[in-house]
Amino acid sequence: MDNIDRQAAFREAMAKDNERREQTQAARARLAEIVETTGGNMRARGRIKEEKALNWVYRWGWSTPGIIDLWCGAANRNTSTNLVKKGLLKTTETGWDGTKNRPKKILTLTDLGLCFAVEKATNLVKYKGSFSSINLLHLRHYFYAQLMTLNAVSNGEIIDFQTEAEFNEKSEKNEKRPDVLWHLPSGEVTGVEVELTEKHGHDLLKFVDDSTMQLYMDEAQTGHAPLFTRLIIASTSQGILKRYQAAFAPGLETRQPVKNEAGRWVSRPSGWKIPRDIVGKISYRLLD
Repeated sequence: MDNIDRQAAFREAMAKDNERREQTQAARARLAEIVETTGGNMRARGRIKEEKALNWVYRWGWSTPGIIDLWCGAANRNTSTNLVKKGLLKTTETGWDGTKNRPKKILTLTDLGLCFAVEKATNLVKYKGSFSSINLLHLRHYFYAQLMTLNAVSNGEIIDFQTEAEFNEKSEKNEKRPDVLWHLPSGEVTGVEVELTEKHGHDLLKFVDDSTMQLYMDEAQTGHAPLFTRLIIASTSQGILKRYQAAFAPGLETRQPVKNEAGRWVSRPSGWKIPRDIVGKISYRLLD
């Protein structure tokens, strides 16, 4: 091969080498761009999950690691764990073993977490999330209320909800206050009552009378809209649900509990019978 052929071959080899180098640099630049964009998106998604978690705890007062991570769509409890590490949530042992829907730990907002939650909150509430302010007798009760609400949002049964802290101050005096309000896609509002223990005597009479009056409240007469127009009664006991079904039987006259002169509870007829269409207003759910 003469010198001209060698020079041509050399120039061709150099050109191909430069082309490969440019392609490599372009690929590396594109990869860096993808990594930066993906990383930014991941950080943004992480912030959204954290804000969502803090908002949930702010609205309910407390929650559990399992509920928080399900709510945020996080695997391996990374959202709740990270928020504890960052000092935005704090963990408290309940003394339960974590079985049979008895949460072993609960999460509440730290002072810093409360500041962040308030910054992003649409509606402000009076936050009372210290463990000392939580009634342990009601802990499992509200655990079920949270879990039911989480599932209802996830499966599209409801489009929004209001916790007691959110509607309590807006409700009228002596108005029946459920555990949580669910806003349905139809525009109706359902009250949810979790009943894990059986009501007796004046407590049962009052529950039936108050609930029925709320379901059939005349807005034109009272001057304000009812909190809810449907009711869900949920319990882990089929017996408790049957007792409520019997107490809300159409045609029964409700009775109002009052104290007599001796200070003892007695009942008196209300003069008002439970309408037949109440079967379409109240539903009963058996909890696991």
